[in-house]
Amino acid sequence: MTTAAATPIAPPKLTATVAGEHALHVTLGGQPILGSPFAVLVHAARTFAAACAIDVSALAAARVGEKTPVVVRARDAEGNWALRGGDEFRAVLADASGDEVEVALDDHGDGYYHGLVAPRLMGEHTLYVSLDDVDVQ
Repeated sequence: MTTAAATPIAPPKLTATVAGEHALHVTLGGQPILGSPFAVLVHAARTFAAACAIDVSALAAARVGEKTPVVVRARDAEGNWALRGGDEFRAVLADASGDEVEVALDDHGDGYYHGLVAPRLMGEHTLYVSLDDVDVQ
């Protein structure tokens, strides 16, 4: 009597680089298995500072002493928008003389971080935003 050794089957691997809702189709012998396709929600990977976005459009109309909104939006290295919070962004507003004021950014838990800046002097200002000591462009 001869016995054949069973060939191990490698577990399937899935590598997704695009965040969002996807349909996973699984077949056996060319036929879909029961329940296929399966809904899969892929979240963005770890936030990558250089891929994040800063909306400073409202700063064009900023006035001395008035609070003006800024928004930071987190993205991963693939450019996927984050759908969760938890990142510790740091923001600083610097005036032309080099004086800096820390800007608090509120984490909304959805990849958006909102802050308010209030310039203390007239003139050009620069907003610096970083994550883990890496500048957000």
